[in-house]
Amino acid sequence: MNTIQPSENKEPLTFESVQSLDFVYSKQISLVALADQKATFLMSMLAIGLTLLMGNISSIKELDMVTQAFFAAMAFMQLVSIFFAVWTVTPRVRTDVTRHYSSVREMSNPFFFMQLPSIKEDVYVEGILNRLGDPDAVARLVISDFHQIGINLTAKFRVLRYAYIAAAVSFIFATLGLLQLIVA
Repeated sequence: MNTIQPSENKEPLTFESVQSLDFVYSKQISLVALADQKATFLMSMLAIGLTLLMGNISSIKELDMVTQAFFAAMAFMQLVSIFFAVWTVTPRVRTDVTRHYSSVREMSNPFFFMQLPSIKEDVYVEGILNRLGDPDAVARLVISDFHQIGINLTAKFRVLRYAYIAAAVSFIFATLGLLQLIVA
């Protein structure tokens, strides 16, 4: 893991710099919430669709094999989409639970909550207070946190894209099944 080293430059951060960091942080947290909301909405819609499909399973059994195959493929793709949506909202936390830190400087991201059990509280508090005295070190800590949130966001939106693609494919199968019903 990379550890953040303090800079020799001890110039204070400007108000504009702090505002920029705050804006970036707010934007990233909003994007995390947005990805989770989109995934939750998609799961809800697909669950309703699957409920309706399963509620009418007896009438589907009376359809020809091609139409049944389209509806089965639709149901399968909806389940795949739900899987990806659940994966999107599942927290992505990786940390070495066996590692114990003797100082804040050893931690790759002291703001990451999963690392906190690996350091004694008094050592953590003292280490953070010492880092807060160095504006450059504070900026580095915050920017490191941004980077890790950004990696998480990248993974969330990639998996969310898979969920939406699977949902779109399920709607294609539903459309083909309905067209088959009209034609037959």
